[in-house]
This record gives sequence, C-alpha cells and structure tokens, in this order.
Amino acid sequence: MNIIKITSKIFFLLFMGVILTTTSCSDKNSLHSKNTVSSPSLKLWYKQPAKAPAINEPHRLKEDPEWLKALPLGNGSLGAMVFGDVNRERIQLSEESMWSGSQDDNNNPNAYPAQATIRTLLFEGKYKEASSLTRKTQISKGVGTGGNGANIPYGSFQTLGDLWLDFDND
Repeated sequence: MNIIKITSKIFFLLFMGVILTTTSCSDKNSLHSKNTVSSPSLKLWYKQPAKAPAINEPHRLKEDPEWLKALPLGNGSLGAMVFGDVNRERIQLSEESMWSGSQDDNNNPNAYPAQATIRTLLFEGKYKEASSLTRKTQISKGVGTGGNGANIPYGSFQTLGDLWLDFDND
C-alpha cells in the first residue's frame, strides 16, 4: 500500500515537472494577454539555470550553492528541486516517508506539560531559565543524528532520487 502512495506521488511530481518545463520554455509574451494585470511580485524569473552536478557529494557539511539556486516545489510532504536546464533537466524528488534508520521511540512525555511554563518564562524575560527548561523537556529522548545521518539507528531524511530529462539538445 505504501508503494502505491509513493508511486502516485511520483507521477504527480513528474506531471508537475513536465508542466513546469513546457511552460518555462514558451515565449514570455505569450503568457500574458493585454487584459491581464500582472504583479511583478508574483513572478519568478531566472536569468540562468542552476548547474546540476551529476552526483552530489556524500556527507557534504556546507551548503551546495547550485542546489540553493534550484526552484523548490512542494507542499511539505512531497517536493522537488527543479534546476531549470532546458537541455538536460534535473529534478530532485523528495517524499516524506524516505527516511533511513530504524524505528525509535522519540516521545518525550515531559514536553507538553512544560510548554506553559516555558511560555511564561519567555514572557517574563527569563530567557536563560526558559532555554534550560527547553533543553531538558523539548528534546526527544531518542538517539538523534548527532551529525552522523544514516549511520545510526535514528537515521535521517533521504531524497527519493533524481529525475533526469535529457532533451539531446545543445
């Protein structure tokens, strides 16, 4: 059943990627009629595509500047990073259930009861006390990643994969 959900989400992402790719390649004047009032604040115009490397460096600790230039699409549980190259497009796919590691009980029963006290301390300007109580009660009791990602039982988020569309054009 989970495979069916993921497959339908992948097809939705592919459909949206094709729509985005085909509309981004059309003439920008054809997108607007004379009767349409458009707001420049609602448009995203890119001067050039992001450079999409064939392989991401594993365990990269600093941000990839080209990945940050890609266009993020999604709703929080399903997403894509569209790099925008019209000759060889890369769409990096993500889906919320793609998580490495094993099951782990990360519930902290002290978290909810302490929230009211933390809020009160914050409103009273007692930031050190609020921070101390937050560290004691709001952090899960599980192993956590500790920067080790998929190498520990807790695991980390994993991308669904890269979709490459090669239009065999120069």
